[in-house]
Amino acid sequence: MSPILARYAAGARGFGEFGYAPPVTFSADFLVLAGGGGGGYRDTDSSGGGGGGAGGYRTSVGTSGGGASAESQLTLSTKTAYTITVGAGGSGSVGGNTSGSNSVFNSTTSTGGGRGGSTTSRLAETGGSGGGTRYDDTTAKSGTANQGYAGGVYRFREPGGGGGGAASAGVNGSMGTTGKGGNGG
Repeated sequence: MSPILARYAAGARGFGEFGYAPPVTFSADFLVLAGGGGGGYRDTDSSGGGGGGAGGYRTSVGTSGGGASAESQLTLSTKTAYTITVGAGGSGSVGGNTSGSNSVFNSTTSTGGGRGGSTTSRLAETGGSGGGTRYDDTTAKSGTANQGYAGGVYRFREPGGGGGGAASAGVNGSMGTTGKGGNGG
C-alpha cells in the first residue's frame, strides 16, 4: 500500500492525521437566568410602587425557581451551534418601568421578571417571578411555573408589594413599610 493510502486508511477510523473528528454527543448541566423586572415608581403623594420580580430561574443542578426540582441535563453535540441569549433587566424609569427580558440557551427559555406596579398608572406584571403591586392593586402577579414566585401586594393604601423571587414570594406591603422582595435561588 502506498504511504498516502496508508495515511488515509488510518484517518478514516476517526481521529486521524487529517484532522477529522466526528461529532460527539454529551450531557451538560445548565443554569439559565432571565433579566429582573424594573421597580415601580412612587410619585409625590404617599403611595408606594411595587418591586420588580426576579428573572426566571431554571437549572439542572439543585433547585429551579418556584420550588421546582432540578431539570434534566441537556444533550448537546460538538460541531453544533447553539442559541444563547442573555436577557437584560427591565428599566425602573419614572412612569416607564419595564419587565425583564427572556434568557435562552438552546431550547431552554427563562422568562423575564415582571415589572413592579407604579403609581403613575402602570400595573405590575407577571413574569419569571411576578412584580409587586402598587398601592391600589390587590391582585398578586404570578411567577412562571417552575421558574419563580408571585409578587407581593399592597396593604392599607400606602406601600407597594415586594417583587417575587426564585425561592419565595414577595412580601405584602404593610402600613408604613414597603414589602420585601422574595429570596433568590
